[in-house]
Amino acid sequence: MGKDLKGNSLGKGFSQRKDGRYYYRYTNRFGERTKPIYDTSLTRLKRRVKLETSKNDLKLNSKNEQPTLNEFFDMWLNIYKKNTIKETTMKSYENVYNRHLYDTQLGKKQLDKITVLDVKKTYNEIIDADYSQSELGYVKSIIDSMFDLAVAENYVNTNQFKFLKPVSNKRKKKVEPLSKEEQDMFLSYAKGSYYYNLFIFLFNTGLRAGEVAGVLIDDIDLKNRVLHVKHNLQYSSSGTFSNGKRYIVTTTKGEDDRNIPLNDAAMKAIELQLKFLNNLKNNEGYIFKTRHRYEEFNEFGNLLFVGANGKPISQASINTIAYDIVDKINFFEEPNFHMNRFSLHVFRHTFATRCLEQGIAYDVIRDLLGHDDIKLTMKTYAKTNPFNSDTIKNLNKIW
Repeated sequence: MGKDLKGNSLGKGFSQRKDGRYYYRYTNRFGERTKPIYDTSLTRLKRRVKLETSKNDLKLNSKNEQPTLNEFFDMWLNIYKKNTIKETTMKSYENVYNRHLYDTQLGKKQLDKITVLDVKKTYNEIIDADYSQSELGYVKSIIDSMFDLAVAENYVNTNQFKFLKPVSNKRKKKVEPLSKEEQDMFLSYAKGSYYYNLFIFLFNTGLRAGEVAGVLIDDIDLKNRVLHVKHNLQYSSSGTFSNGKRYIVTTTKGEDDRNIPLNDAAMKAIELQLKFLNNLKNNEGYIFKTRHRYEEFNEFGNLLFVGANGKPISQASINTIAYDIVDKINFFEEPNFHMNRFSLHVFRHTFATRCLEQGIAYDVIRDLLGHDDIKLTMKTYAKTNPFNSDTIKNLNKIW
């Protein structure tokens, strides 16, 4: 029992300091010794204590030891999210967090001190910096998930940020497919390019960036002319993955493997690429003009497409070559012909468009592209064309 300065009992947890102020401490439901509550009036202090202990009894209080947002992000990502999402997704979360939150006042604040205005201010800064809705959505999903966990771990009582619905001012740029004339022009100028076989392959399979970079020779059934889309190669522009490399190979989107029939053009591209790979190394297995063995760089297996040094390819390197080809076209063909620069994803849209032009049905195109929902396929592309069951025959027509 605590006592006042005259030696009178004040009750459990109460005491009086030499300066005359009364204070109260107790052990909360988390087993933590709380910080003292001070007041010059014992009566007023007891009212405050009753309110504080009622919060504890009703489980409306939170832990005393509060991590900062940065500290909690590390726990959220490396404990809570670990083994529930792909490592590439974890790297994306880390990159987004570091880009927008780590070096900010918000990142340095303790969880229970973060207000709605703090988070809204962060969203506004991202919007003002003209980031996309996708980037903004990434940040919101991180914050919402972190504070859901913070509630479960009793660091805060509620997740008060879920009602915020930030909207980017940047409108999503529509990705336009190449016309047949543009496709033919691009390939005519791409001849002799290091990525020529890759470009042909992309126009005839519609693979995503990570999927084409992750194609292994063993994924190709040459006898039955089928590509089994099993792998996804991702590149990190900042830091390394758990394998100590900037590259990592994971399984593709979705639970099931995707199979793509290979038309004549795709088969020819594979044949030429296999010859190229054979010529990439000398008889001793060393890459020409280097002192490295081919296997040192092609460490993820027999990748079909690699860089000139045998290393895995990245989306950025493919885009750079494609930009150079488009610039070359415009230099020699203008003013009679002009082509806008385009990124790797345009190959995928162009493939789907050529399929539609040849009467391949939406459900087939959905399966070829690996869309989970046919609504996405129908929303993205043109009107439905009559169904033609001979898929491989029609795929040949796009070439």
